[in-house]
Amino acid sequence: MNTYEMIVAIREQLLEFDVNPITDLTIMNNLNLAYTFMYSCTVRANDTRFGKRITMLSVPGVTEYTLPKEAWGQRIEALVVPFPPNNKSSALGFQKIKRIDFKEIYKYDVPRIRVYTPEVWSVLGQTLFIQPKPITAMEMEILISPQLVPLGITEGSILSFDANSITLDNVYGTNLADKFTSQPLNALLSVTDFWSGQVKRLNNYSTVVTTLSPLSTKVTLVNTSRVTYLGQTLTPVTAVVPTDIQQDDVVTSGFSTGLSMFGTEYDQFLINQTVLKIRSALNESDPEILNALKENMAQLKGDLAGRPVGLHVERSFGRGGAYARPGRIS
Repeated sequence: MNTYEMIVAIREQLLEFDVNPITDLTIMNNLNLAYTFMYSCTVRANDTRFGKRITMLSVPGVTEYTLPKEAWGQRIEALVVPFPPNNKSSALGFQKIKRIDFKEIYKYDVPRIRVYTPEVWSVLGQTLFIQPKPITAMEMEILISPQLVPLGITEGSILSFDANSITLDNVYGTNLADKFTSQPLNALLSVTDFWSGQVKRLNNYSTVVTTLSPLSTKVTLVNTSRVTYLGQTLTPVTAVVPTDIQQDDVVTSGFSTGLSMFGTEYDQFLINQTVLKIRSALNESDPEILNALKENMAQLKGDLAGRPVGLHVERSFGRGGAYARPGRIS
């Protein structure tokens, strides 16, 4: 279900017959609050579902490194180093480094000890610390949960495309024309993969034609002097027909996605949560709505917590016996 369909479903549940309806912007703001809550719960319960590997180059003798800005909540899930440290292609593979509390890292800051690979790592604020200081450079790999791309109103699904234009079914395409009129230097659109909900590309565009027959919207893609937006690299327009776009992919305005990354499994949660948030804002003193909000959020947490995501604790059961309980990786 794309965001346009979600807005329709939310309005139906709100039983909205007012002559002054709730704006799409209000609905999308509350929908994104629910989406962010769901993502935050998910990455804490299952830190590999949307995990991303980032390479970070260590410097000999240096212990402090700035955390990557794309890490959600400045959180690192795991850190590994190649073994030997100067050979990523070694058959010995990678070595996982232990995480400790920052208050304990001083124990490993011993100047007289020279090591090729650090023993521990910790985080303080937006800084990553590794100890002891390695005496050689290495390509460390860290596992993070990337920043969440917000939901945006679906402008339409792709009907066809060529090297420098995209034709959409005419769902909500006038938004693209309105934005280009008001912000021609910052007119951006995102193409979202129909299956995964991941943003494939971010483009500048210029001409928007909404009067095609049968009803559709044609958007002309262009290159501008701007090469990034909110850390996302803009996809250059070339004379070659793109291979990363497919029919039925979804287009949204700005840097956003028109589909939830969670698929249809959690669409009803997003819709219910948005409806309850809006009703709560309109009827703040209604205890039934507040209770329904709490129950909806508790159900989501319960669904996520019930899924095995790693080894939480190991217990010995005699010689050579062990028991692994599903839970969060420590």
